[in-house]
Amino acid sequence: MSDKDATEPTSYSSSPISDSCLSIGHDSLSEDRLVYLRFCLPDQVNTNIELENLSTHPVETQSFSAVPSNTELLDLLQSANEGRALLATFQQSGLLNSIGRKRLCNIIINKELRDDVYRRVPTSRLQELAFQITTIFPKEHSATYFIPYILYGPGLKRSAKGKLLDCLYNRTREYRKSGLINSSRCSSTLSSSSGRSSPITVRLLNDREENDAITVEENLKWLRNSSDPWDLVERHWSATTNTRLKKLMSKDGQTISEYMSEYPSLKKPTGYLPILKDFDVTHPESSDKLFQNLPLFKNRIFKLAEEKIKKSKELTTNDLLKEYIQLGTEENEGSFIAAFLCLPFLIGVSITKGKRTKTQWKPSKVEMRDGFITHLLSNAEVEETISRRREKLNDVSETGIKDKCVWFDVNNFSLFDQVGVDVMHDMLEGCSKYIMKFILLYYTKELKLFSLQVLNDRINGFDFGPENNKPCSLTLDNINQGNIKQSASEMLTLIRYFGLLVGDFIPPEEPVWELYIVMRRVMDILMSTSLTIDSCSMLQTLVAEMNELYLSYSNSHLKPKFHFLTHYHSMVRKLSPVISFWSMRYEAKHRISKISAKSSFNRRNICMTLAIRHQLHLNEMFTKGKLNKSVIVGPQKEIDSIKACLIQTELNLDTVETLIRVKWAEVKGTRYKPKTILTLDIMNDNNPNFVIVKDIFLYGPNRVIFECSKFTTIGFDEHVFCYEVTSPEINYLCFIFQDLLISPIPNTINVVSNGIYYITVRSPL
Repeated sequence: MSDKDATEPTSYSSSPISDSCLSIGHDSLSEDRLVYLRFCLPDQVNTNIELENLSTHPVETQSFSAVPSNTELLDLLQSANEGRALLATFQQSGLLNSIGRKRLCNIIINKELRDDVYRRVPTSRLQELAFQITTIFPKEHSATYFIPYILYGPGLKRSAKGKLLDCLYNRTREYRKSGLINSSRCSSTLSSSSGRSSPITVRLLNDREENDAITVEENLKWLRNSSDPWDLVERHWSATTNTRLKKLMSKDGQTISEYMSEYPSLKKPTGYLPILKDFDVTHPESSDKLFQNLPLFKNRIFKLAEEKIKKSKELTTNDLLKEYIQLGTEENEGSFIAAFLCLPFLIGVSITKGKRTKTQWKPSKVEMRDGFITHLLSNAEVEETISRRREKLNDVSETGIKDKCVWFDVNNFSLFDQVGVDVMHDMLEGCSKYIMKFILLYYTKELKLFSLQVLNDRINGFDFGPENNKPCSLTLDNINQGNIKQSASEMLTLIRYFGLLVGDFIPPEEPVWELYIVMRRVMDILMSTSLTIDSCSMLQTLVAEMNELYLSYSNSHLKPKFHFLTHYHSMVRKLSPVISFWSMRYEAKHRISKISAKSSFNRRNICMTLAIRHQLHLNEMFTKGKLNKSVIVGPQKEIDSIKACLIQTELNLDTVETLIRVKWAEVKGTRYKPKTILTLDIMNDNNPNFVIVKDIFLYGPNRVIFECSKFTTIGFDEHVFCYEVTSPEINYLCFIFQDLLISPIPNTINVVSNGIYYITVRSPL
């Protein structure tokens, strides 16, 4: 679908899950079947559903709390006017917006640093505060506010992240600029980010005891692979109640479809019975609510049906409603079925219309009824009804679908499981262009903080370091038309350095600039090659904030690609980091053939020409052995004995292997040369340790050693989205193997007009 076709804002409300229920006979509706009908309602167990005018007695539902709430943060919010305003606005819904999250973090960090601006806030404290936020605002994710520093092993670390940490860094930077904190002292960051806080013990399901972990895992394994005999299903199901429901109710729990797919017994005709058992455990006082309150609703439903008959002129509908009302006068279980059969006729019908065609589809009342509940008078009609529905589904002309998808015929391929997303098209050539267009117009035409000519001059004179794709100059005509003429790689570079290009023109706390910061954080997660599960929750929140801010400030509708981003967190959780399967590398491969096609004068068989050139290029790689070389080096020089002895001593090298100096080295396509900025490590205070390459050495056949000088990292400047560092310590040198770097991607260093050194990280940490 083209972005231009989207004229309406995208809706993000979750639709209820509906099933078709089969009830046989007027007098065969048992209590179990009435309880089963509960699962036809929306999947919102903790929500009080009020049916207007259906009953004079409200239905009470008891929400289940897995973790006892902590009142420390609640007391803090209730003690201040701004905190009370947050509670009054967002506590009932349980979900904050972007401004609310920022205010909440400011209240918390101001309190933490109230007595001592030099105070170090430990990891355990930030984790505790993030958890307390979720107890007050249940729909928030703790990972949005803090993800701890993680050490996977040598050379593989991930820095701490979260809104609380960002707010802490911003507050520390403000104190440092105002003189309250001396620059010589360490910033108020984490004291032990690599430490492990004690896990939060979650009490679940009335403290029910289970067997040991090995037995439970064996029971779960049996449930995942077997569904007969049923007595064993019930036994194993009861023995694994705590483990299954803890996983299901967690923040990163399974979806309904994943849960149903994991346990095949749930797909059997009696599969609703285990679900009922789980519901009775988690909500013991709500298990019979539908059965207890349906008699109160039943009479009111029939009265509404009588009113509908008086107003409606549809004879078929009126006849059906009269039949159900007559059935409802009988004092038996069949009257409950009649009440359910009336409900679809009391609800309006929506019309589905194609955007590019004039065709419309409006379901009939009978189709709505059958989609909600199918009523059969005898057992003999069950198989016939099921067969008729299957035939209708197989007939694509009856469903509004033009033709059957060819992907269904591919063996071992599931169309609905093998979904794909692409950062290049969805973000770099989609959402980012819309956002950057708005930001540029806002600052150049409305606020007039800088002109487009100033931005182009800075782009032309800016040092982009190792970037190969520098942004092109921008024109006002293209921006007004919403067409920022940049390729995907050029757009990535523009976004990455936009803070340094114009950040000095933007006042602190400028609200629209927050949209750029949130977009940069979304880009950091999408471009990361390794992520934690908590990052998925953070990505979900950041995408929602980005869409919310864009709607609020631009007064424009969301294009479909903004909606695509709302599914990225589930794609990361299901597949892997999305950067692993984006289409940028395929587009780069296409570029070679495109250039050959433009330079060729062949008009007879251009495809053969391109194929021959591709084979010649591949032949060159084979003959020169490029595929076998993981390390390519430039001109070599002799190394003096003193330097060689120093390197061998520092790195404990084998003196038998050769050690030579090289002018440059290329490892797996990444070229290193003197003055390259590298990320050496991530320290315990969560600040990266940057170095600048002074010299390069080749040890043995394929190991590269760098001689480097270290920078001192002051902290992260969110306004320009870069790390502020001091000048490198020339007198202090270190040696490091290339394969032991925390990130192999070179970074960029820039010096702004006030003399501050900023390093832009090209590989998210």
